[in-house]
Amino acid sequence: MKSVLIDQKTCSSCQRCIQLCPTSVLRTSGSGIVAQYPERCIGCGQCFAFCPTGSISLNGLRAADAIACNSADLPAEHALRSLLQGRRSIRRYRTEPVPRAVIGKALELAGHAPSGGNLRPLRWTVVHNSERVHSVAAAVVAWMRSELDSGNPLSLVLNYAGLVASWDKGNDPVMRGAPHLVIAHYPGPAAQTMHAGVIACTTLELAFAGLGIGSCWAGFLMIAAAAPSGKAVLQACGLDEDSSILGGLMFGYPAGTPLRVPPRKPYPVEWIS
Repeated sequence: MKSVLIDQKTCSSCQRCIQLCPTSVLRTSGSGIVAQYPERCIGCGQCFAFCPTGSISLNGLRAADAIACNSADLPAEHALRSLLQGRRSIRRYRTEPVPRAVIGKALELAGHAPSGGNLRPLRWTVVHNSERVHSVAAAVVAWMRSELDSGNPLSLVLNYAGLVASWDKGNDPVMRGAPHLVIAHYPGPAAQTMHAGVIACTTLELAFAGLGIGSCWAGFLMIAAAAPSGKAVLQACGLDEDSSILGGLMFGYPAGTPLRVPPRKPYPVEWIS
């Protein structure tokens, strides 16, 4: 059960926390504002974040000990554009490994990604050894061969024959020679959790970019792992066959720096009033 405590000595009874609580945990009482229905708390921290007097403690963390939010620290529009427009999918990497401590910083930041009901269902697996990443790519290529043999129409759409041929020539069209791989996964069906993995991996991709790390979505891995015939791919990733891969990024230090932003047409927008 989540723990929400309110210091009645400093609480101003402004009721902002009551207004913001998505599950109606908080109520007014004779002694002030209290967590009347603590069993409903999902630990989202809205009350904790917005309390103007810092009177709320969440799961043992006091407001005075929390990381402060300062609007002055938020990136200006030009910096935001540099991050979002300048971020590129990286498919060529330097061989030097990214230190685990740096990867840990990125994962910590990605841990603040939103998830439905604050359930936070996913788990991370980081494949740090480049040879192990290559073995994952080999498992995906082996799966592609089996799909070609079975005549799966998707193998024609995604050109598995060309990818397998490239692999046989000594190339890596699956992981692009990336030194590392990170996988967001769940120990069960993906139906109700896929969105959490996509959001978390997107957040992680931006965190990587801010830390000078290049990444790219491991799309072929995700396709293979989601297929009924892809159990060997899950095993190559160190996961059991009942797990679901919710997202994956190959990553490492990029071999090159983008110098300009390529054109992108905006998605169609319909305004409804």
